[in-house]
Amino acid sequence: KQWYQRRVRGITLSPFQWNFTSYQGNLFVDNDYSDLPTYLSVFSGCGRLESDSDCFASYRGPIMTDTVFGGYDKNSKSNSEYLTNSRAIILTFVISGEAAIRDEVLAWEKAFGDFMKNVEMENLAVSYNCERSLEDELDRASHADIMTIVISYILMFVYVSTTLGRMAYSGPACCIQAKVSIGLVGVTLVLISVTCAIGITSYFLLPATLIVIEVVPFLVLAVGVDNVYILVQSLQKKLEERTRSEKEPNFVKQLMSDVLEDVGPSMLMSSSCQTVAFSLGALSTMPAVQNFAWNAALAVFIDFLLQISAFVVILTLDTTRQLSGRSDCACCFQLEEGADMRNRQGPVRYFIQNIWAEFLFVESSFGKIFRAVLASFFVLCTLTSVVLITHTSIGLDESLALPSDSHVKSYFDDIFEYLNLGPEVHFVFKSSKDGETLDVFDNKIQNQLLHSNTSMYKLMKRYSDDTKEKYLTGKVGSWLHQFNNSWVYSSKCCRHASNDSSKFIPSIDETTSATPCNTSERGDQGEVKKRQYKQLAWFLQDIPETTEEYCVYGGKAQYGTAVNFTKHDLGVTAAYFTLSHPRLSGSNDFIASRKNSLKLADDINRLNLGIEVFPYSSAYHFYEQYDTIVKETALNLTICIFAVLIVSFCMLGFQIYPSLVILISITMVIVDLMGVMVVAGIPLNAISLVNLIMSVGIAVEFSAHIVKSYVSSPYTCPRRKAKFALVTTGPSVFSGITLTKFVGIVVLAFAKSKLFEVFYFRMFLSVIVLGATHSLIFLPAFLSLDFLGLLTLVFGTSKSV
Repeated sequence: KQWYQRRVRGITLSPFQWNFTSYQGNLFVDNDYSDLPTYLSVFSGCGRLESDSDCFASYRGPIMTDTVFGGYDKNSKSNSEYLTNSRAIILTFVISGEAAIRDEVLAWEKAFGDFMKNVEMENLAVSYNCERSLEDELDRASHADIMTIVISYILMFVYVSTTLGRMAYSGPACCIQAKVSIGLVGVTLVLISVTCAIGITSYFLLPATLIVIEVVPFLVLAVGVDNVYILVQSLQKKLEERTRSEKEPNFVKQLMSDVLEDVGPSMLMSSSCQTVAFSLGALSTMPAVQNFAWNAALAVFIDFLLQISAFVVILTLDTTRQLSGRSDCACCFQLEEGADMRNRQGPVRYFIQNIWAEFLFVESSFGKIFRAVLASFFVLCTLTSVVLITHTSIGLDESLALPSDSHVKSYFDDIFEYLNLGPEVHFVFKSSKDGETLDVFDNKIQNQLLHSNTSMYKLMKRYSDDTKEKYLTGKVGSWLHQFNNSWVYSSKCCRHASNDSSKFIPSIDETTSATPCNTSERGDQGEVKKRQYKQLAWFLQDIPETTEEYCVYGGKAQYGTAVNFTKHDLGVTAAYFTLSHPRLSGSNDFIASRKNSLKLADDINRLNLGIEVFPYSSAYHFYEQYDTIVKETALNLTICIFAVLIVSFCMLGFQIYPSLVILISITMVIVDLMGVMVVAGIPLNAISLVNLIMSVGIAVEFSAHIVKSYVSSPYTCPRRKAKFALVTTGPSVFSGITLTKFVGIVVLAFAKSKLFEVFYFRMFLSVIVLGATHSLIFLPAFLSLDFLGLLTLVFGTSKSV
C-alpha cells in the first residue's frame, strides 16, 4: 500500500483521491472482523447482495465480486457461501493511456515488475502482469534463443563446408579436394543477400520482425545452398569426364561456361519462380505477410545475382587452385603437382545412383506397377490432408511465445484458471449519417439509446442476461443512464457557484458558496440545450467521493473517456456503453467473444435507430486478423502457386506438361503440410501463414531442378528421362537442401521458447521431409508413368518433351 501511494501519482487513474482502501472496499479492509463466524456471515451475505448499501465500498458504490474474487464456481452464485470458496484474489491498477506521459508509464511498469519479482508471501502464490510485460518477455525469449539460432546456422555451415568436397580422399589429396572456403563463401553470400534485403526494406520503413529474421534466412539458405551444391557437383562431374590439356590455357573458364550452360537455366527458373511468387505475395493485406514477402523476394533475387557472378568467379579461382594441387584455405602451399580427378562417388550420390534409382526404375511390369502404387500413395496422402484441413484450428496462444519460466505465463495460467470475469468491451456509437452529430438530450435519441424496448441499452441488457449468449456478461455501463437517473437530480452532485452558474463546484468543496442545479428550469430551447451539455460535462469530470455525505455518483471514474463532444460542446460525435466478457481462456474464446460482440452490434444496427455501433475491446486488435485469415491463406497460396506455374511455363519453353508437374508437386507439398499442421497441433495464424508461403519457395527448389533435368534429358523414354533426372539432380537436392536443413532444424527442438519449437521446428522439419520425399520419390515415379501421352491427345503437343 505504501509503495503504491508513493509511486503511482500521475501514472495510475486514481478517481478516489489516492485512497487505496476505497478500491478494495470497506468490507475487506476498513472493517475489522475479529470474530471469524461473524466475518464469514457478513462476507457471504454481501456476496449475495452486492447492491445492499451496507456492503458498499467506501466510495458508496457496489463491489463487483467478479473483479476481486476468483476460483469459485460461477454456477453456484445462488449459494450464499460461494465467495468463501474463492481460491484467488485479484488486484488491478488501471494505468493512464495518455500519450504525453507514456515514457513515465513505461518506467512505472518496469519499476512495478522489478518490485513484484521480489515479492514472496507465506502460504500465497503471487502472479502478476502489466501491459509491457508480454513485450518484455518476448524480447527476453528472442534473446535467449539467439544462441540456438546461431548454433543452427553454424552446424549448417560446417555441414556444407565438409560435404562439398570429396571426403573420400586421404592425405594431401583431402586438403586439395576440400571445399571449406567455397562453403564459407556460399553461406556468406546468403547472409549478404538477406542483409541487403532487410536494409532495402528498412529504407522503405518495413520493420525487421522476428518472422523475417528467422524465416527469410532459412528460405534463402535452402535456395542458396542447393544452388551451391548443384554448381559444385556439376563442376566435379565435368572434371571427372574431361582430361585437362596443358595446351588449353582457358580450360577452367571453358569448364565453368559448360557448367553454367547445364545448370544455369535451372537456377534461373527456380529463382524466378520464387521471386515472382513472393512479390505477388506482397499483395496480401496482412502486414506480416507483406513484410516477409518483400524481404524474401529481394533476398532470393539478390542471392541469385551473387551466385551467378561473385560465386562463379570464386569457384573458378578455387578450381584453378584445385587443379594446381594447392591446399584449400591455404593456397600458398602446393601439395601435389596435379590433382587426382578419378571418379570417387560420395555416399549420397552412390546411394541415389546405384541403389535407389536402380530399385525404383527396375525394368519390369512389377516396376511400373510399383511406381504407380507409389505415386497413388502420395495422392492418397494428399486427399487425406484435404480432409484434415477442415479441422485446422485458428489463433495463437500467447503463452507459446513465452519461456517456461516466465512470470507472464504463470499469470496467464492463473487468470484462465481462477478469473470469472474477462475484459471489458465498449460498444461505440455515433450518428449513422456521415458528418452529423447526436443530440443525446433529444427525446427521440434518448428513447433509441435508453428507454424503448428496442433501445441499445435494453438490447445490451438482454444479451447480458441471456444464458445462451455466453460471451457477454455484467451490468450495462451507461453514462447517460447514470447521469439522468442519479447525478443531475442530486443536490450534492450537480452544483454551480452561487455567483456564477457556469462554474462547477464539486461536492467536496465546502468553502465556495454553491447552488444545486435547477433541473425544472425552462427557457429558450437553445439555452436549455447548452445547460444540459454543460451539466453533462460536469458529470464526466466529477470525481466520485468516498462517503455518502458527498456526491458518490460522479462519472469521471467510470465514464471520463466515454463521450466525445463536438467542437462547441453542443452534441456528441461518438460515445460508448460497456459490457464485459466472461472468463476467456485461449484464442478460440477470444475469437468467439469478438464475433458475439459483432453480432450484438449488427443487431443494434439493424434496428435502424439512427446510430451506427461497433464493438471495441483492448484484445480485439490481436484477433481481428482471424476474420480473414482463411481467405488470406487461400488467396496468397493460390497466387504464389499459379505464379510459379506461369513462370515455369515460360522458362521451360512453353511446355505445359512439365509446368503442370511442378504445379502438382508444389500443391501436394503445401496441402500435406497443412494436414501435418492439424496432426501436430499447429494453428493457423500470421506466423504459420508466412511459413506456408515460405514453403512454396522450398517446394519450388525441391521440384524445379528435378523437372528441369527431366526436360533436358537426352532420352525419349519417360522412365529413362525420370531416372536421368533423379541421378543427375537428386544428390544435389538431397545434400543441398534436405541434409543441410535437417542439421540446422534439429537444434531448434532445444529452443527455450515453445514458439520456436511449434512454428519453426515442427513446420520446418515437416516441409523439408515432405519436399524431399516428393522430389526424390513421388516426382520420379510420377514422371516415369508417361502421363504425357494422355496430355498429347488433349493439348496436341509432341510426345517428346
